[in-house]
Formats: sequence, structure tokens, C-alpha cells
Amino acid sequence: MSAAADRRRAGTYDDGALVLRSSPAEPKAAVLLLHGGRADGPEPPPALNLPALRMRPFAAAVVRATRGADVLVAEVRYRHRGWNGDRCDAARDAAAALARVRKLVGEVPVVLMGHSMGGRAA
Repeated sequence: MSAAADRRRAGTYDDGALVLRSSPAEPKAAVLLLHGGRADGPEPPPALNLPALRMRPFAAAVVRATRGADVLVAEVRYRHRGWNGDRCDAARDAAAALARVRKLVGEVPVVLMGHSMGGRAA
């Protein structure tokens, strides 16, 4: 297993921008899940982040559906609770998470799957 693959072990890689739910040694594709949030909320998300928790069943379903297909599944971690007008914080965080996915797995197809504010960010 490569050093990059070792760092990507599902559930252990969390750099503040994303958390991996499934991470094969040599991914052929990736799914980035983007949860919802608020229109305005410059504060950091709380430890018990309900929008992120609501994405867990979707993450589990994607992991099940892609089992054996060498697909990395990751969830974004936003720095702020809201979109925050012209700041577009969720879109910026989504772009940062996508860059991290690309750094981890290279140039593979990536599907963005978002709900509410996450859909807008995607």
C-alpha cells in the first residue's frame, strides 16, 4: 500500500476540510458529499452538526452502492455554518475539499453530491 493510500484509510483521514468514508488503495473515481447549512452563519459548525449528520445515510448508501468499484467517498467539512452572502463560504470550502480529493487520488472523475446549501456549493 502506498503512503498516500495509507493516509487515506476511511474514517482516519480528517484534515478539517474532509472526512473519508471509503478509500480504496487505487481509486478510479470519487464522490464528494456536501451537506446543507444556513443562509447566514459565520460561526464554525457546532460539534453536533445536524446538517452533516443528515448526510450520513447518503454516505452509507453511496459506500454500499460503490463497494468493490474502487470509489473514494468523502464528506466536506465547512469552516462556517452558512453561505454568508457574497462570501460564498460553502462554495469556497467545497473547492478546497475538491482540491484535497484531487491531491489524494489524482485526476479521476469526481461526483459532487449536495443537499440544500451543499447543492448550491456543488
